[in-house]
Amino acid sequence: MNNKLKHKIHARIKGTIILFLFLQGIIPAFAQKKYTLNIITAKEELPGFIKKKSYKTSFSDSVLLIQYLQKIKSQLIKDAYITASFDSIKFDSLTVNAFLYTGKKYQINTFNICGLSPALEKKYLPHNSKKKIQKTFNPAELNNIYKKIITEYENNAYPFASLTPVKVNLDGKNINLDLKLEKNTKIYFHKIFIKGKTKISPVFVKKYLSIKEGNTYNEESITSAEKKIKQLNFLSEIKPPEVDFFGNNADIYLYLKDKKANLIDGVIGFIPDKNNDNKLSFTGNINLNLSDNFNKGENIFLKWSKTAELSQKLNAGFKIPYFLKSPFNISAQFILDKRDTLWMNLSGKATLDFKPEYNSEISAYIKTKSSFIISPEYVDTSLFKNTSAIMFGFAYALQNLDYIFNPSEGFALNISPAAGKRTVNNIKSNYFETDLFAEYYLPLFSRFVLKSSAKLKYAFPYEDLCENELFDLGGFNSLRGFDENQFRTSAYALINAEIRYLYEKESSAFIFFNTATFKDNNNTADNKYYHPYGFGIGTSINTKAGIFSVSYALGALPENNLKISDSKIHIGYINRF
Repeated sequence: MNNKLKHKIHARIKGTIILFLFLQGIIPAFAQKKYTLNIITAKEELPGFIKKKSYKTSFSDSVLLIQYLQKIKSQLIKDAYITASFDSIKFDSLTVNAFLYTGKKYQINTFNICGLSPALEKKYLPHNSKKKIQKTFNPAELNNIYKKIITEYENNAYPFASLTPVKVNLDGKNINLDLKLEKNTKIYFHKIFIKGKTKISPVFVKKYLSIKEGNTYNEESITSAEKKIKQLNFLSEIKPPEVDFFGNNADIYLYLKDKKANLIDGVIGFIPDKNNDNKLSFTGNINLNLSDNFNKGENIFLKWSKTAELSQKLNAGFKIPYFLKSPFNISAQFILDKRDTLWMNLSGKATLDFKPEYNSEISAYIKTKSSFIISPEYVDTSLFKNTSAIMFGFAYALQNLDYIFNPSEGFALNISPAAGKRTVNNIKSNYFETDLFAEYYLPLFSRFVLKSSAKLKYAFPYEDLCENELFDLGGFNSLRGFDENQFRTSAYALINAEIRYLYEKESSAFIFFNTATFKDNNNTADNKYYHPYGFGIGTSINTKAGIFSVSYALGALPENNLKISDSKIHIGYINRF
């Protein structure tokens, strides 16, 4: 390096130090004044925004002005003026003269990484290393390439991989770069130790975090552990994982503790008695959800609801993750739906699923449905019939929520189409149904969150379906503002918008609006659809005894007037143990 180049480099460093010390003195002194900025440079070949003086010139205080100059410098470096700097800044009353040195606009002439595999060179380098690039130099882009290459090796057994410059040659405005990749020691996962107050099965943790003893080291498995653990309702992280490297091995220390994940909740509903205008009828449901009681990450659930005097519904099932230490989960579900003394529906579902990622799931399942008329003498047998169906389907689920119990940010998606054969009066026909659900949580400001969701259910061929085969719509868990299961249809779309104020981690107040479109199956010839809507307010309060909630909802069809007497009040309780 010649003396002239050394002098320039020393001058840049010295100027930076003097500028820093100078700014420490001027910032407090001029914090409340208004300044006019003037950028001065002797160079004729300037970036467009400086040549045209299209930069900001008026500032309310010196702190904002200095921050703006730093932003200009960063932009110049990004635009290939890598030696750009402000040599001095002079304050003349309320006018600020900033003397800018831009230097040359450099471009990369040649770029070569010795030791990089051909596959990674093709993947990450935007050229053939043996050819000239003649591309404007962008330090940010170069740094991005560096990070991607190092990350690739860190996730494939080489956590100590490094890129070091072998030759950096300046030829006028051209830069010739030669870097060398050093992979260093190849590392394997040796032992995984679980510390903390937890009884969780090590097999579950290793499979869930994608860490297997004997496999090559993967940095992503370690850095993503916190994010993955947050998606579990029965486990939490005490502190980040620690890694102990020795020889070509790595021991992983995980610090975990069990969370209260068993849940029981209930809702009591008050609705007007259809047989007596001066009385209220009671509806309600109980939900029991047991998680990780056998320390295998399993889930058992039971839901019971009463929607009318003689109508009840039971939904029970279980899920076992990583069955017999395989990568597959198994689950089963049983639903019984008795509607007054008219009919009873039974359905069963067996599922095999696989998790390609910690927050996603791909499933294949078989589902059976049967419907029986309880009292044929009391129903129109042209509308109500004994039916059965068997279907095969697949499902895809994706979830990424910041806090699973009361999210403030994130999304969830679930889609499950199925097809098979339906039997009515010993006559078989093709049958198809699908279920789609999506929700999104968007932080607005302060503690306010917008929750939006959509649900779609559809069955085909809809014109052949019996009344006892249709889907339910309406109630606390679907279309609020209406009776439980008030509508029955073969197809509906439901949209919900809710603004929440999270005044505690598990407490909130909310207002909501929901609306639906559903098909009128009693009039298939006219292809008629209804469009009910509902709105209301509510709150949930977290206490030592559990979470109490209350909500008020009112709904109507567009052609009907809203009636306060039709309003719905729901009181709920959730307890985790």
